[in-house]
Amino acid sequence: MEEINFVDGLYSNEVNPKAPEFILANQSIHAEKLSAWLQANKGLANEKGYINITTKLSKGGKRYISVDTYKKDDKSVMPEYPTALTDDSIPF
Repeated sequence: MEEINFVDGLYSNEVNPKAPEFILANQSIHAEKLSAWLQANKGLANEKGYINITTKLSKGGKRYISVDTYKKDDKSVMPEYPTALTDDSIPF
């Protein structure tokens, strides 16, 4: 199992049940901690300069934010099919 890389200085909190529907999440940023974490983890950025993160729920019920290390598998690309069928392309 891959080690979890927690994002230090970025926190996700529960939304108040009385909040309007358009409030999706509450986050907090500790500027100094997040800045230091970003400097130390620049190498995690993708070719466009982004570090993708995910908010998850621990088994103990606490929210946490970690680096999303998912990489799309090239094998999942669908093969190309002919756009129009001809008598020559039908196998039967």
